[in-house]
Amino acid sequence: MDMVWEQTLETTSALQNKKMRTTEEKLELITVDNRLLPQQTALLDQWVKHMKSYKEGQPILDYTYTIREFGLFLKKPFDQATPEDIQNYLEHKRKSAESITGGRLIDVKEGSVKGYHYRLKAFYRWVLKHTGLKISP
Repeated sequence: MDMVWEQTLETTSALQNKKMRTTEEKLELITVDNRLLPQQTALLDQWVKHMKSYKEGQPILDYTYTIREFGLFLKKPFDQATPEDIQNYLEHKRKSAESITGGRLIDVKEGSVKGYHYRLKAFYRWVLKHTGLKISP
């Protein structure tokens, strides 16, 4: 009986230590991802701050995941991306059996790929409107 009680206490303690991250904590982890280039990190952080001024929660997180993943795929500053880079990223999402971020891998449907494309378009519209950066047409 004592052994069962000890196991219960260990399980309870482990569950208490395993903390679920809030959306804010997840955003913080994404924007300090050291795999991103410094320019990418700075621009992503600036974009997140802008988005927080009028949105909250999961939508910002979804956009941020996509932009970070594209940055890792791109391996160069966001303002040096070409339309071909975006198409190559979307094609990678359709066909690859590898995760870019090292996270879990899921079967990506065409509707999801359209969502990734939409998020990147929105990000680049923001870049053009709110930064001095010039990007490829």
